[in-house]
Amino acid sequence: MSLNLSQVYSNALCNLQLIVDKLDMEVAVGPFNNDDWLFLASGYSLLNWENIITRYANEENAIDFCVKFRDNTNSALLGASICVCNLKEKTFNVHCIERFSRSDANCKLKGRMVFLVLSLVFLMSFSIKIERIRLIDVDNKADSLINYYKTFGFDSDPENPQNMIVDLSVLESNLK
Repeated sequence: MSLNLSQVYSNALCNLQLIVDKLDMEVAVGPFNNDDWLFLASGYSLLNWENIITRYANEENAIDFCVKFRDNTNSALLGASICVCNLKEKTFNVHCIERFSRSDANCKLKGRMVFLVLSLVFLMSFSIKIERIRLIDVDNKADSLINYYKTFGFDSDPENPQNMIVDLSVLESNLK
């Protein structure tokens, strides 16, 4: 019996939380709740989340992912992402990744939001037969960001230069 995408996602989140705990990041990972959706649509962040939510969050194989403080006293989002699994192309499309705790130089999430999203997708890929991850609409003027993505093995997508793509076998060697 094979798992559906929702079950695979739930299982991957549990495994990712174990990794996060082992790294002593003091954060919790999970899906968005109603307050998270409202926060993202409020315009507080750098990305246009209202547009992202409208365009991608309701797609059939969309997953939402967020990071919050581990203690339950602060429910503020530290980071968020929306991805869409394209089973036909065997590709996971990451439409957005944003870390909201930019002003906190000591935040344990600093420099790790992309790692967490890629790790989640990587964990899911074993059960849903995904071969590639594509970052959608990368700012091609942000050299430091592009170079950071390249440390994970991403390269320009030959089908669309605004995107970056990596095979899972390449990503696996760079996540270690």
